[in-house]
Amino acid sequence: MSKTYFSSDFHFHHPNILKYEPRRVQLTAEYIVNNNLIMFDCSKKEMIDILVETYTRALLDNDKELIEQCLKFHDDMIINTINKKVKENDTLYFLGDFAYCQYGCGTKFDKVKTEIKEAIIELGNRIKCKNKIMICGNHDWRYTSNDGTHFIPDEVKDFWHKVGFKEVYPNPILLKEWFLLSHEPVSYMNPNAVFFNIAGHVHSNSMYITESDHHLIVCGDRFDFIPQEIKIFNINPYS
Repeated sequence: MSKTYFSSDFHFHHPNILKYEPRRVQLTAEYIVNNNLIMFDCSKKEMIDILVETYTRALLDNDKELIEQCLKFHDDMIINTINKKVKENDTLYFLGDFAYCQYGCGTKFDKVKTEIKEAIIELGNRIKCKNKIMICGNHDWRYTSNDGTHFIPDEVKDFWHKVGFKEVYPNPILLKEWFLLSHEPVSYMNPNAVFFNIAGHVHSNSMYITESDHHLIVCGDRFDFIPQEIKIFNINPYS
């Protein structure tokens, strides 16, 4: 039987995210060592510690070669983690911020080089799940209208379809009548509201608790990039 999962904020190939979220460096080092991708003549723990120190220093020194190496393994680690959990016929709701920086999502879409777009497409299609649905985040070429709502041009929507997303939404959507899916947490949620907000955006920021009676933050950084299955879909909030 297929399952439904949620995650957000992969930030593929984003150098600064490694500075903001240092646990990603730790997870990347563990992935490298556990898969024998780089070997040293020492224990696994020592190898992991060496890699974490090496990549952390590279970020401080702006060592582009080592940062690029770390980013490649970082992207591989996230995809490997997703594919271990989410099966081909499952559904994965991705709540925004797929890639950034060197992979172009911080730049206007029509200014991004073709090879960068192709790299993003290749990453997305390595995720085996065939039922991927995207709520666009602030790094996904999502634009804002004068009335405050978001929109994405047709060429951007077509691009995300090529990345592997069957459905792409610029604004929050309502799922099963009471799950409100959004990139940013909905700050105006009334405590007495029947809606349950599933969101991303805030990464590991401790100002936002991960879960309450009215919300769940599904940022990959909070769950070591293991997509979360919501097991309360069968509850009827109106009963």
